[in-house]
Amino acid sequence: MTAFLWYNAGKKVTAMIYNGKLQDTTNYFVNEWIAINSCNTNRNNGQSVTVIRKDGRVDYHILYVAGGSCVCLYDGRESVLWRGDFVLYPPETEQRYTLPGGIDSQTLWLHFTGTCVAEILEELKLYGGISHAAAPDETEHFFKLMINMNSINSAQSRMFAKGYLLNLLASLAKNDFDKKPAMCLGTVQKMLEYIHSNWQKSICVADVAHAACLCESRAAHLFRQSTGESIGRYLEKLRFSEAKRLLMNTDMNISEISAMVGYNDPFYFSRKFKLLAGCSPKEYRSMPDVRKNRQ
Repeated sequence: MTAFLWYNAGKKVTAMIYNGKLQDTTNYFVNEWIAINSCNTNRNNGQSVTVIRKDGRVDYHILYVAGGSCVCLYDGRESVLWRGDFVLYPPETEQRYTLPGGIDSQTLWLHFTGTCVAEILEELKLYGGISHAAAPDETEHFFKLMINMNSINSAQSRMFAKGYLLNLLASLAKNDFDKKPAMCLGTVQKMLEYIHSNWQKSICVADVAHAACLCESRAAHLFRQSTGESIGRYLEKLRFSEAKRLLMNTDMNISEISAMVGYNDPFYFSRKFKLLAGCSPKEYRSMPDVRKNRQ
């Protein structure tokens, strides 16, 4: 894993890059009916983590988002994945995905191979690409059982792990990989792109829905279904995060910060800030840890 520092509005951010071509140690074909090359869970702890495999791998790879978000490239197109979304990379398919900095994200991942894998995936209609698990709790249950069993070095445990792998694949195949999840994912991505481009303005749910060519109720439903949060709450948290950064790293007054994060009324901004932080913007700025960072 290679680490480097970059700067975002004067703030140092650590970014980690994993180059699969140089660092993969389990990239091989196994002459068994099905075999798990490696599997585990990964947390980014708020750091930006990028994985790159320009030439892919010789085995299959499933990356499942269990929390937070992941920006994934597949077939030349970038998509934002949230809890329950996953990508299946067939062999020799370019892989590039990022767990963004500033967000605590968790992924469950699996590399598997074998002489019968292609036939099993064909029967389940599991094809390469991005989709959404129909039953995230069930999928994560089988994923974690498989990871735990595969970590035990015994023939019996490895056989149990293969059994859980088949359960996992069947769970992922429940939606038959129809086109609706991918279409919804693209629509939610349009809304996210609009929010991240305009959050500093006085925008509302209607504006976000219009950007995705949807009515407000449909936009609100799809957004909550994909992200687990309402549009208003997501926008609020984004503004709140930036307000804290400005309070910590600048000498701007409360009115200036309020305007910078999309609130025309500084008194309303202060009330919203106190609801989320448990203290006023002025009190937050005077906290010892914040004062120390500003020195």
